[in-house]
Amino acid sequence: MKLKIYIPGLIIFFFVAICFVTPADAANAWDKDTIIHSEDNHYIFGKAPVYFFPENNTYQFLFEKEIPGETSWDPPTFQFWLTEKENYGEWLGSQMIPLPEDRLPEEGTSGFLNWKSIAYMGYAEIPGDFGFIRQYYGVVGSKSPSGEWSFEDVPFSIEEDAFVDAMEFGYSHHPISRLHAAAITDDPENAIRLQYAAKRSDSDWQLYHTDISEHIHFFDKRNFTMAVCPNTGIPYMILPDRLNEGLFVYTLDFDKDGELDEYFLDIGAQIDALTATAMNGKLHLAMEVRDSTTGETEIQYCVFEDETLSDPQFVSKQDGNTIRLHSIAVDRSENISVSFGVEESWQSGSLYLAQLTDDAFVEEELVNIMTEHSQIAFNLSGRPVVSMYDTYPSNIYMLEKEPPLHTVDFSIVNAEGEEVPDANIRLNSQAYNYANAEGEYTFSVPPGEYDFFVSCPGYHLYRGSFDVTDDDMHVEAVLDMRLYHVLFVVRDAEGSQIDDATVTFLGITVENSPYSFSDVYPGDYEYTVSKEGFVTVDSTITIEEGDNYHVQEIVVLNEALYSVTFQVENEAGQLLTDAIITFDGIQNSPGEYYFGNIPPGSYSYTVEKCGYVAEGSSVVIDDADMELIVTLKEETTAVPAEKDNTKIHIYPNPATNLLNVVSDKTIDSLVLYNLNGSRILAKEGSSTHEQLDVSALADGVYMLSVHKDSDSIRKIIIITTQ
Repeated sequence: MKLKIYIPGLIIFFFVAICFVTPADAANAWDKDTIIHSEDNHYIFGKAPVYFFPENNTYQFLFEKEIPGETSWDPPTFQFWLTEKENYGEWLGSQMIPLPEDRLPEEGTSGFLNWKSIAYMGYAEIPGDFGFIRQYYGVVGSKSPSGEWSFEDVPFSIEEDAFVDAMEFGYSHHPISRLHAAAITDDPENAIRLQYAAKRSDSDWQLYHTDISEHIHFFDKRNFTMAVCPNTGIPYMILPDRLNEGLFVYTLDFDKDGELDEYFLDIGAQIDALTATAMNGKLHLAMEVRDSTTGETEIQYCVFEDETLSDPQFVSKQDGNTIRLHSIAVDRSENISVSFGVEESWQSGSLYLAQLTDDAFVEEELVNIMTEHSQIAFNLSGRPVVSMYDTYPSNIYMLEKEPPLHTVDFSIVNAEGEEVPDANIRLNSQAYNYANAEGEYTFSVPPGEYDFFVSCPGYHLYRGSFDVTDDDMHVEAVLDMRLYHVLFVVRDAEGSQIDDATVTFLGITVENSPYSFSDVYPGDYEYTVSKEGFVTVDSTITIEEGDNYHVQEIVVLNEALYSVTFQVENEAGQLLTDAIITFDGIQNSPGEYYFGNIPPGSYSYTVEKCGYVAEGSSVVIDDADMELIVTLKEETTAVPAEKDNTKIHIYPNPATNLLNVVSDKTIDSLVLYNLNGSRILAKEGSSTHEQLDVSALADGVYMLSVHKDSDSIRKIIIITTQ
């Protein structure tokens, strides 16, 4: 599409309606810091590009250095150097960018794309009909995280003998990151084209072009410029028209038809110099315009937005001196600055900065140096920094004005209003980072918006914000005590986790894992951990102030063990001190009536003493030690005593499968009774060694009767399957 926009009359006289404002703080001078000095036989030149990169809060400066040929007949070559400086901080050093040998840079074409890339117009010398000719390329260099540089060509359509009038480069990061490049080319058929290329990081270059041959005789190609809006991704390519006293603007909206649109902006004055930038969907233009009648020159500013050109604003006019427009810059908040040089005489001049304030530009002399070019960069706080390239003796400088400082005093208290000592305070703004020294709660900071963070052991992190304008400030932060989380881990003696214990802590009982308790203040606390079959643990935990707010208490539960103590007496109540007791298969020595380390459960036992009828029974142990009284009855004729000259051996006792009976005489029979006197098993014998299979019998106490030679001997037998 094509659109013409006209502004009636010469805008050269518009400044009459605009008030000129004198700087309010001329005493607050700009500091000049040297970026690079010229060296013997090394000529430093260029546009002194400077960029602020919020990714690492640094400024970066790119400059070209001319390296003379070995002889006066050899043409010079050029190098690119990159210098980095922290925002209001230290210089981080310089490095030479290793350009490809077959893509030599054309003089004065360097530029940034973003903080990891550069771009320039390069050339390669190729054989022609009459010696070597130059083939031109748009070259983009990218730096990897490891510091290695790689280069690629922008795929402009350029014939071998085509002439390239100009190239410009740009970068946008929203809504999609793109590299942008534009060139004006004159091919052999005299077709003059504006070429534009764009590339996303994950795709190939896209090429667009339009024929501008019908306008080329009136174009000022040396003032061709491109501005890319970083937060919309829209490019603007601008060419002044000398004859019609206006500007041709070419733009492209990727979300629409993807074609270059052409606009003509009628300025109404001859444009000697042009610089442009874009932000928030607006094209900002600064122009050095000349009245064709009077020859007077001044700098004007206007905005192109939504196919509409704003009324111009007067920036500066230097009566009797030559004014040279350098650059325009705008930040996200649309703070606008224009830099320009004033030539007072040969090798004498000054650098000025005009800033838009309250709808009028306020100009300020930065330094009294003859300036070839300068460029402006805004940091995130909206404060400009200017880099400048002087003509004599060819140096590059950085100009920076330290902002006024204001005092911010903090009081840090707890919920009770008590002062909290040893707090750490950090201030973060878009351009500054501060941290307090030990015991210091006062900061000196420039105007701006600040987030702050207060940390202190035993308290939650505090976050807040404040704005510093023209006065000192007092900020109070109330810290909440940080509470603790306590987790009990319960294990048995072998280290296995117990998930069904009962934990009582802070009056709260938790019966299943996880045994977790929140919002615990520092202090000493009692707790109880219990489980059936285990010894209950009553203990104390101490919560101390510290950095670890997740406290873990490991509790080991030991299996509960009990004891059984027997008291053996006769029917008259007299104590028997030499009985033999077998408990759960364990037989103690005569007179030893204590059995310890017994887990809960059911157990059988027998009590024997010579001359008494053996007693057997079972006992259930739950959760306590036990004392058992066993009364033995003296033997009668119903159970004759074993004769002294009779030898008999029964084993094992307790028995599980086979019960062995060994005698000095032939065994006639074996009969097994339960304690009720019922006959359970019987076996005829014919040898001195007989076996009785008791594997099918229930656990318990039995009476075995052994018959031989008309004698009968009885023994208590314990049967167990364990």
